[in-house]
Amino acid sequence: MHLSLRITILGKRLRFFAGLVLLASPLSAASADVAIVDRAFKVSIDAALTMTTEAPAQTQNLHTHTEFGYTWRSEGPTRSLIFDSVLVQAKNNGKPMMDSTMNREKFSFTENGKTTEAPAELAPPALRQMLRDSFGVPVFQRTLNEQGQETSHQVLAKTGAKKLVDTGMLANGLLFHPLPPTGQAEWQADTQISLGGGGYATGKLTYKKIEGRLGTTYAITGTLSNDNVPGADPRFVLKDVRCVVTGEETYDDGKKEWASGRLKMDIAHSMTANGQPFSTSKGVMMVTFGTRAQ
Repeated sequence: MHLSLRITILGKRLRFFAGLVLLASPLSAASADVAIVDRAFKVSIDAALTMTTEAPAQTQNLHTHTEFGYTWRSEGPTRSLIFDSVLVQAKNNGKPMMDSTMNREKFSFTENGKTTEAPAELAPPALRQMLRDSFGVPVFQRTLNEQGQETSHQVLAKTGAKKLVDTGMLANGLLFHPLPPTGQAEWQADTQISLGGGGYATGKLTYKKIEGRLGTTYAITGTLSNDNVPGADPRFVLKDVRCVVTGEETYDDGKKEWASGRLKMDIAHSMTANGQPFSTSKGVMMVTFGTRAQ
């Protein structure tokens, strides 16, 4: 296979894997009798993927570490999702390939040993808009009824936040925040994880209360899948994506909010290039979730 095609494929795999680990109305002024409550969270993802190509036969070991901080803002019946920061690091066969940090104030990106940094106020207009639209402002909003169940939702992301949404960060911010039905020891939630390029593996996760634990803790099991995922580059298609999920999560009944959790995701898929079998991949993502200081 031509070297440029192999380089393109490697870059796509890194973007796909980062998309996995990145694993979905403007706020009005608060009235005197409606309190605004901000709760801050952090998710960390450590992932390892082994990709084996068929022609030529070659094995690549991709490792990523991702951290993102976000806030859920409650105001009356609405819950608004706000991203605060994102960090992504990637290695291929132990060699650093990418190290990126973004928040509302600055952007830092290191690739192949070269670092680019830019404070938001000095960044080019497109980058400045991306930072301003992606961080520190609501990108998604839920409206809940008195029973705490969703009656409607809307994506609030502006133009500059398109990349944030396309790489799956919206799905990541919703991953640990299903809405538990009142009084049920076992229930299911529709779930999705990003596969990059706007594609998702989807399915239902089952939540079953673990008896004998302090607080309300659920065991989580399920499989997310997608049989055919065209990429942004039409030459490459992911096939037969399977993500087997196990883990647990604890709910704070007093605050009516999730407090902590961990998930293990066993991932496998194949890829075609120009319609021909090209590679098979499998790996594991370890995902931890918890609260953080604001």
